[in-house]
Amino acid sequence: MVTDKSTLAETLLIQIMKANVTLSFIQGIRKETFDCNNYLILSKNISSMTWILPKVPKWSKHRILSLINLGSVDQLETFVKANASMFGDAQALVVMLSNITIGYRIEQPVRTFNKFSIDTGFWPLDEGEIFNFQGREIKISTYNCSIFSQLGPIEEDGRPSNDPIRLRTHNFFKNLIELFLAYSDGYDYELFKEIATRVNATHKVIPMEGMVKYGIENSQGEMLNKVIDGNVDMGFCGCLIESSKVPMNLELSAPVHLICFIFAVHRPPEVNNSILAIFRPFALDTWFTLFTTVVSMSVLLLLLARLLMRVKKFDTKKYGHFGNSLQMLFGILALGSWPKMGVKLGPIRHIIAWWVLFALLLTNSYTSILVSVLATVKHRTKYNYINEFLNHGYFWPVTKAPYEGIFDMEQVKFKKWFERVKIVNGSDLNKILKEDRKSVILTQQISRINVAFGENIDGEVLQQFETVNHCLTSNFEGFLYRVGSPFNRPFNHYIRKLTEAGITRKKFDRVIRRLFQNRRSLYQLKKKRSTTQKAKKLKMENLNGIFDFLILGLMISILVFVGEMVNAKIKANMNPSCLFIWSSIFSIIPLQSVANKALLNKMNEYDIYLSEDSLSSKIEELFAYVMPDIRCCYLYHDDSLYTKRLIHEVFLAQKTPPVILMDANIDNTQYSTNCNGFVILSALVQNVPKMIEQLPKWADHRILVITEMKSKFFFNKLLNEQMPLFGNAETFVYATNDRDKGYKLGQPIRKFELVKNITAPWKFHERGFDDFQGRQMDVMTSNCSVFSWLKWPITDVHNISHFNGVEMRLLRIIARRLNITINFHLPPDNASEIVLFSLDKWYRTPLSKSNIDMAFCGIRVSASKYKFHIQMSTPLYQLCFKFLIPRPKMLASEWYGIFLPFSEDVWYATGALLGVTSVILQRVSILTHKFVQSKVSKYKGIGQSLFQLISILVLSSVPASNANQGATRHILTWFALISVLLTTCFSSSLVSFLSTTRYSKKPQTIKEFIQKDYRWTYTKQPDFKELLDLTNNFWHYRWRYRSYRAASTEALHRALKDRKHVLYGAKLQDGFFLPKESVFSSRSLDDFEATRGCIIEAFDGFAFQMGNPFIRSFNVFIQQLKETGIAHKVAWKVEIERAEKLQFTRSVLSRTKPKITPARGLKIENLSGIFQVWALGLGLAIIIFFLETLQRFHI
Repeated sequence: MVTDKSTLAETLLIQIMKANVTLSFIQGIRKETFDCNNYLILSKNISSMTWILPKVPKWSKHRILSLINLGSVDQLETFVKANASMFGDAQALVVMLSNITIGYRIEQPVRTFNKFSIDTGFWPLDEGEIFNFQGREIKISTYNCSIFSQLGPIEEDGRPSNDPIRLRTHNFFKNLIELFLAYSDGYDYELFKEIATRVNATHKVIPMEGMVKYGIENSQGEMLNKVIDGNVDMGFCGCLIESSKVPMNLELSAPVHLICFIFAVHRPPEVNNSILAIFRPFALDTWFTLFTTVVSMSVLLLLLARLLMRVKKFDTKKYGHFGNSLQMLFGILALGSWPKMGVKLGPIRHIIAWWVLFALLLTNSYTSILVSVLATVKHRTKYNYINEFLNHGYFWPVTKAPYEGIFDMEQVKFKKWFERVKIVNGSDLNKILKEDRKSVILTQQISRINVAFGENIDGEVLQQFETVNHCLTSNFEGFLYRVGSPFNRPFNHYIRKLTEAGITRKKFDRVIRRLFQNRRSLYQLKKKRSTTQKAKKLKMENLNGIFDFLILGLMISILVFVGEMVNAKIKANMNPSCLFIWSSIFSIIPLQSVANKALLNKMNEYDIYLSEDSLSSKIEELFAYVMPDIRCCYLYHDDSLYTKRLIHEVFLAQKTPPVILMDANIDNTQYSTNCNGFVILSALVQNVPKMIEQLPKWADHRILVITEMKSKFFFNKLLNEQMPLFGNAETFVYATNDRDKGYKLGQPIRKFELVKNITAPWKFHERGFDDFQGRQMDVMTSNCSVFSWLKWPITDVHNISHFNGVEMRLLRIIARRLNITINFHLPPDNASEIVLFSLDKWYRTPLSKSNIDMAFCGIRVSASKYKFHIQMSTPLYQLCFKFLIPRPKMLASEWYGIFLPFSEDVWYATGALLGVTSVILQRVSILTHKFVQSKVSKYKGIGQSLFQLISILVLSSVPASNANQGATRHILTWFALISVLLTTCFSSSLVSFLSTTRYSKKPQTIKEFIQKDYRWTYTKQPDFKELLDLTNNFWHYRWRYRSYRAASTEALHRALKDRKHVLYGAKLQDGFFLPKESVFSSRSLDDFEATRGCIIEAFDGFAFQMGNPFIRSFNVFIQQLKETGIAHKVAWKVEIERAEKLQFTRSVLSRTKPKITPARGLKIENLSGIFQVWALGLGLAIIIFFLETLQRFHI
């Protein structure tokens, strides 16, 4: 209430206090203490209103009643029509005391005063949203800020030159010319105009200093000040939505887009390949081993050749010199030449054959990786992190102070980085960015589009930059509203609606396409990406075509062989007879059909039966006031004659909810949660407390007490001393012998107040309260990993100054917004650390007995808690439960690694191919020599045929093709073609297998844990029902009995060293936490990693006492924090801080997996299999050498 301090105003105030008014009056404006939305102005005359109105808040939720004594109705009409803007957005009624029946009223959405007759009834309070403002003007503030808003010429009326209204009301041809020179664009601007059109509103741009005619770049601070001071209704220009803006007297909109802030650095220059690039495929030790091998083999070949020269039968003279031997081995290694293999070479031919096989594998490995080495464009090192910027002398040139709200200045690295900020002139910025390669640019990434801060950077300069590989931080952007503006709620409604419908994304793409035409380089800062290939074994189905082609070639060869034999017979015997039989083979591929199944959803319905009795007028008014939206109510009574008469009156009522008559001695656990109303009928006030004790007293419940006030002492005792008996329920006490008034106990202040006029319904606060006016809230928590942290030891739980943790920070934000005083409590055993998800539910007993209002510490949201009268809040974060397992060991390269490119069936098929083709080649050679009289005789032996085919398969040599070979030349030609295809496929994938670091297979599921004899260790037994699906999963049920409880911390670490024990924990966003982290150091879990999938997924939340009045308000703010991205940012900051102290929170999430590093030198361990195969062949060749030398027999 506000007055002009005149004698008349004081007299009116005294008369109002004496009147029968149910409202409480507070003189003056005390916004910091009371949140009163209604204001009464007492003025002696109309002129006093001009200095009283500026003192009164005038938001859209406020109502003003102004009573003026002196003046006429005509003077009042002239005043309100001329000064309607002085009432802001409030709804107001101005009345002259000389004519109390007529007043002037202003409401939403049209801000004009209309004459109103007070005799027509009451003025209902419109709490809904307004979606039609009937052309009302919205004042906005914005400026040129990249893709969010672009302003062209602004006229004197605040509208852009290309506004449709401007083109209709001014010279069309003049504005058509300016339209080509100016524009008003931007994503936020387009979204604003779309919503303004939907709510039927116009807009006006309030220019800032220096923006009289054309829009210019300006500081965001001036725009914020205009919104805070109330000069404009809203502002937008890529404004970040964060909790720090709430104390600035602003309202934040629903989130529009997620922005990733990321730095851009100069593109690293290319590094040209030098002459040494041809040696890069092999590592230095590989080259040394290869050189040693070639020299050793040359010496060995020299000694064997000189030994065989003593036997005249062998011709090995040309290998008797070291130079010749070295040149021959090097030629084979380079696949340049392979000497003819004859019997005269003796046992040396076997050594050469094995060397050829060794050269084939080694050369294919070299040539395959050489292409990737030479084709890969190498760049200098690019730095991606702030610490690297600091270590290598990078700096950040800007034209004005760095942007606030983006960096966490509590971290030391960001403080040091801000010392590298260099403020330069706008004209020098492009020159510095172009010439100094140590300079960086701050950009923002939105939907894969990178936008540089500042429009004054040339496109040629931006083409020299690329973004780093990670986001510095992320946040949502949106609109900033003036507090109390009527446009806030409808704009938030349409932002969510358009986002869900995909219209916001569509508008964003349109704006980007338009802006690309002018400044494409500004919006295409991309980071360089590289791709890697994954090694995969070639299976038989991958090579079917090669083998089919070989079969076709063999068939053609056999046909040619048969034709040559028949031709020889005809020439010899002159008796032609031939028969060709053709057969066809068809394969039938069965088709499989897949049947689709339909799912049926069933809905359960239930009926509520309503009574249709009549009721006396007074009882009907009570039920209409106290229980307007009650489904049903329980009625309790004593055995007096008084209550029996009242029961009869209640059941004869017409407009009451269904009433269920109950026994006063019933147990409260039998109540149905659907009935939230209770009626107490008692003849004596003294009996009411006993009946109240039997009832559940939640914030959702309404209690109506009807009694007879025979003793004022007991009645006042019930309203004052015994008030805590009513718990959190809203209660109305009514005495039948004093029917003109009652006593109401509501929310959030728990104190009975007098109600003299029982008319309008007492409505429920379905969305909770916005201000609890400093009400105390008892909260229980302790140290529990990522969720909550209190500095220990705690000397005074009521005065804790060191907080941290995800849930702790969210609680403090919500408590500050709801004006709640937090009173902390420790668990019953005063534990310094709570083990998460343990079997002992430390919060269950305090919440069930109503000792505390709320508990939090990573409590899982589950329906089972309702059994213990515990109600969970809206879920905060999703938790992914995982197990930590020992990291797999690196496997050493085995000799059989060279056979991995082909699977087993391919090798079997290749062996069968060699065997069958060898037999066919031998028989064809014998028959051709016999009937066709060809000169081919070296393939008559099965060993010779097989050896020739092997030499062709490894691409060592292919014999010359001529007519003297008969049909064998076709067999050898087709086999050589197939060999090329097979060898190419083999060599292409060989390098990837040799250069891939392989690890032992690690278990990922509980089933694999059990099969590999793993056990589950912990320090305190967890609640298996929360972590495992014991009902529907057999393996989860068995896993429960493979748990192991470590007696101490030392026993836990000893168990983890045997690599057969796993730990359980959960993933929260990008971090990992354990149920008890105090037993681990920062690097103690470096040898552990998390499993790939989630064992089970769950949500965490705040646990409330059932029926608590805080839960609805908490749920509303939790949903807002999640939608605006503040909850995500809080968790991200906590995880960053934890990662600096406990490195395993991030390191355990990096999985060990085989990786292929392109263009990397092969080490000796990668090629050990090739050298081992070569050693095996060399050993066999030496054995054959001694056997042939001693027995003088060709093997």
